[in-house]
Amino acid sequence: MTEKLKQSGSLAWLASATVGPRIAFAPEDGTGSGADAGSGDAANADAGKADEGKTGEAASQAAQGSGDADAGKTQEQDWRAAIEDEKLREFAGKFASAADLTKAAFEFRQKLSKGVQPPGEGSSDEEKAAFRKALGVPDDKSGYQFEMPEGVEATEADKAFQDRMAAIMHETGVPASQAKALNKAWNDIAAEATAEAERVATSAREASQATLRKEWGADYDANFNLAGRVVKSHASPDFINLLETTVVNGQKLGDHPDLIRMFGNLGRRMDESGFIGAASADERSSIQEQINEIMRANPPGTEKYRDAGVQKRIRELSEKLHGNGAIVGAAGRSV
Repeated sequence: MTEKLKQSGSLAWLASATVGPRIAFAPEDGTGSGADAGSGDAANADAGKADEGKTGEAASQAAQGSGDADAGKTQEQDWRAAIEDEKLREFAGKFASAADLTKAAFEFRQKLSKGVQPPGEGSSDEEKAAFRKALGVPDDKSGYQFEMPEGVEATEADKAFQDRMAAIMHETGVPASQAKALNKAWNDIAAEATAEAERVATSAREASQATLRKEWGADYDANFNLAGRVVKSHASPDFINLLETTVVNGQKLGDHPDLIRMFGNLGRRMDESGFIGAASADERSSIQEQINEIMRANPPGTEKYRDAGVQKRIRELSEKLHGNGAIVGAAGRSV
């Protein structure tokens, strides 16, 4: 390429972009004075020095910047590298700097200081008592208050259950607020269970009535009332409660068709008239009192007692009290 430039007969030059001095080539015909050449050499030399100075300064600045970045990077890495425990070092890696880690540790300590710390092994009784009190555990089991569902009175069994639960809760350190929440929860569960049991019992009662209606036909109402009057007249309150509260296979005992049928048969056979229990217990008491009043006003053996009107009244009251109606189901039908 130099030969081509020389042969062109024109001024050609080649200069280094950053480091070398520029070199001027004169035409071969020798035009151009030596002074010009010397001046050119001097200028080129000065330009080269200036370029070298700029280049050196830029390189120095770049090296310094790179050194600062490396130093910062090394410093950022060093604070984690000084942590010997591997797990702690991995945890520190979640933070951008030691300052961030310190801040997070400080905030965590503040939160921890506000919390309730459970007593550790070897803690004193005072420390344990203070911990329970901070949680809201009552001093004794009487500090727990239990409520029954609305409209329901606590039975002796309910009270015994509540007392036992209070003792267990106090022993295990259950706060009073949690005990109240548990009380509400089991009341809700009990209410749901009661509603479901009543639904099942109602369905069973309807099935029992359907069975007896099919069997008794038109005599169903009479036979059913007869069975009910036998129970009211002769059963004790405890037995009646037993019939209402005892559940067998989802059915109340008093709704079982076999039991109703049995009471109907008893009502027919316990008296010669076949109609025991024609009046309820309250009605029987009232009727008997009326008979007694008539007897006092018309003593037996007197003319007043033999009066036809008095005898008729006594007979009517006696029939209400003891019954003299026809046997229900006597026409070939079973009660």
